[in-house]
Amino acid sequence: MALNSCKSSKSAAPSTTPVAPEVVEQKPVETLAATYGRWTDVKMPLKIELQQPTKFSVSGNLTMTAGQAIGISLRMFGMEVGNVYVDADSVLAVVKPMGMFYAESTAKFTAAAGFGLPDIQTLLLGRAFVPGSGQLNAAMAPDFKAERLPDAEYLLMPAVQPDGYGYFYTAEFGSAPVATGLAVEISGHNPVLCNFADFRTTPAGTVAEKIRLRASVRDHNLECSLTTNAAKAEWNKGNAVRRPSIPSGARRMTTAQLLSMLKGL
Repeated sequence: MALNSCKSSKSAAPSTTPVAPEVVEQKPVETLAATYGRWTDVKMPLKIELQQPTKFSVSGNLTMTAGQAIGISLRMFGMEVGNVYVDADSVLAVVKPMGMFYAESTAKFTAAAGFGLPDIQTLLLGRAFVPGSGQLNAAMAPDFKAERLPDAEYLLMPAVQPDGYGYFYTAEFGSAPVATGLAVEISGHNPVLCNFADFRTTPAGTVAEKIRLRASVRDHNLECSLTTNAAKAEWNKGNAVRRPSIPSGARRMTTAQLLSMLKGL
């Protein structure tokens, strides 16, 4: 397993009261899940930095309505240049300056690992989840097994891995309980690796403001970082996600064309 790659670099944990070691040893999953709160909607600043297949960065806003949709508005030089929209059925990206759009089924990207929209939303908050079941909660504890690692770290994985793929989390319980990494290994594919860092306590519980993702898509290496500013987040204010309109005359991109465009940036 890609354990070393899954581990996150050390970063400041939320300022909460440390959990007693004996509690962690007895109930690591419950202890981690207790730091996650419920939310209905959120909007916060987002920066996307692409390291592979090329280097590129853009800022904007991330808006999510729980269990319904994800919206990303991208801006450059004070102008909106693009939108990304994801719901349970479809993915739509519109690149305004180029007059192009990308549309695909959500299942094309998520079906192999059994991910649902709530799982993707939980991932964007840097939290642990169970594929197909959403955010980790205490009731899921019997379905996990935990292995103690050095430096107050734990390996959390399903007691029985799903058919066709496997996954595990690394978590730290030093100054505060946080998930630091996720590795998903799909049969016949390279692993998908996520690192979580820069944790912050919010009205909706602990979130990671820095998420680093590494994967391979059609033999192309993809590496990017997502950085949010949870200090400026608007939680449960009725934030809505709007599906972007496709400009008249816009050309549709294939996945291969999208990857080629990214390489050319």
